[in-house]
Formats: sequence, structure tokens, C-alpha cells
Amino acid sequence: MGLLDTYTKFQCTICGMDMKEIDFDVSYLAQEKPVCTACAGKVRILYPRSFTWAKYQPDLDPDHEYHGPSDDDDGFWFDPLREMTKEEFAEAEMRSDAERSMRRAKYGNAKGYFRVDNNERPILELGKGKKAPSKEYELEGVAELGSVSARAVLTVTRREKMYMVPIKRVEIARGDSLATQKVDAIPEGFWGRIILDGDAPYIYPGDLLAVE
Repeated sequence: MGLLDTYTKFQCTICGMDMKEIDFDVSYLAQEKPVCTACAGKVRILYPRSFTWAKYQPDLDPDHEYHGPSDDDDGFWFDPLREMTKEEFAEAEMRSDAERSMRRAKYGNAKGYFRVDNNERPILELGKGKKAPSKEYELEGVAELGSVSARAVLTVTRREKMYMVPIKRVEIARGDSLATQKVDAIPEGFWGRIILDGDAPYIYPGDLLAVE
């Protein structure tokens, strides 16, 4: 018997697919009813998971471990699906389909669209107090429509000039951590990070990037 066989098995509340508790991408409805990634993804366009910082309350959490940018903060993911019943989820699917059609009519026919929240060039720690800018350029944001593949190309239009930028890799946060991991694609409605090889000074926060 392998290690994974020791974990509790359960089924998706929506489609009945078998899962295991080690699946960090599993979501939950109200009353801890599990939902697989594929089913949850159908409504993420309207109900994305979001990361937030909250003040640490030592009297309520004496076993707290430091995870935030300051000793007074604690980070956690908020998932609106946890407040949703199975019946409400079915209604959310219909509204998500309508929203998807509306965005498609508004945005266009690209395979995906990514809304940029932040752009930066990471600073690398070289040791002995030395630092240097990375050769990579990062875009953080949300896949507003469709998915963002690691093998895709971004199309950026700026002052009647079009730029086509190949994506080096994409990352998303897994489980309850803010740390990101390399994946094949950023799913629709998910926050993620696009990594480019080199500068992209023509991309700004607030831009909606077409992905082909």
C-alpha cells in the first residue's frame, strides 16, 4: 500500500469524482462538502478565492506561527464557496455561464484574458548583503476569462502598436499558502503570476492582456 492510499477518500459533491484529502486544490461548500477543482472552476469567474491579511489575535490563537509581513498580521485565503449550499452552487453555475458569455462578447475571441494587478522585476539576494535585479519580469493578476497557458503568447496593444510577448512560465498559489508553484496554466478566475523573460515596460497595472 502506498503513502497516498492512507489518506481519506471522498467524492466531489457536484460530479461524484473520487478525490483524496491530500488534493490541495479541493474546495468546499457549506458544511464541509468537497468540490473538485474542475467543478469549482466553473464558478470561479464570479467567486474567486482571495488572499487577505488579518490582525493576529494571540488570545484566540496561542499556537500562531509567523506567516505575514509583520508580527501583527496573519494571512489566509477567503473562499466564498464555503458559504454556498449545493443548490446555490447550481444557481451560481448558470450565472457564471451568463457572465462568461458577456465577457466573451466584451473582450473578444482570444483563448484567454489576464487582468494585471501588479508588475515588477524581483530583486535577488546574492549573499553577503549583495542584491541584483532578476532577468525575469513578473505580472500578478487574475485570469479574467479562459485560462493562461505556460506556452501562450501575450498580446499587448499600446498607442496603436502591438507587442507579442511569449510567456516563460506561470504560477499559482496552492493550498492555503501565498507561495506560488509552477503550473501548466492559470485557470479562469484564479489569481496567478506570469513570468516573462526580459523587460515589458509597455505593460501596466490595470491592463487586460489577450492570451493566445
